[in-house]
Amino acid sequence: MNSVAFTKSLSFKQTRNAVIIAFCLGVIFSLIQISYDLTKAKQEIGVNISQVIKSVERPASKAAYALDQDFGKEILEGLFQYRSIVRAEILDDDAEVLVALERPLGKHKLRPLTTAILVKKKSSHQVYLSMFRPLIQILQRN
Repeated sequence: MNSVAFTKSLSFKQTRNAVIIAFCLGVIFSLIQISYDLTKAKQEIGVNISQVIKSVERPASKAAYALDQDFGKEILEGLFQYRSIVRAEILDDDAEVLVALERPLGKHKLRPLTTAILVKKKSSHQVYLSMFRPLIQILQRN
């Protein structure tokens, strides 16, 4: 009888091909899941930051209107309780900086990798403050 080498047998080739295909499909589906989760996390962060900014919008507009640097600094210090915020500023009507705070990014050995993967561009959120908006909201309620 003629014996076929194990690596040349049909069952070995089929098993090898099935394992390679399963591995490739696993990698593809994992990458799809990771990109989906990353997109979802970025959206959640954007919503969270918008909510935080909305909560300080009215006091910040009052600080800008009154040109009160101490009150503005208190507002920004409260805002800096959120670790994801690294820079914030309140501008006056002439676009001059009334108050600004900035913290350095934390040092971590994987920072370059995470920055390359997660950050395509710097994320910034701006809110244009106006003292007229609260007045309009009060008028609309009456």
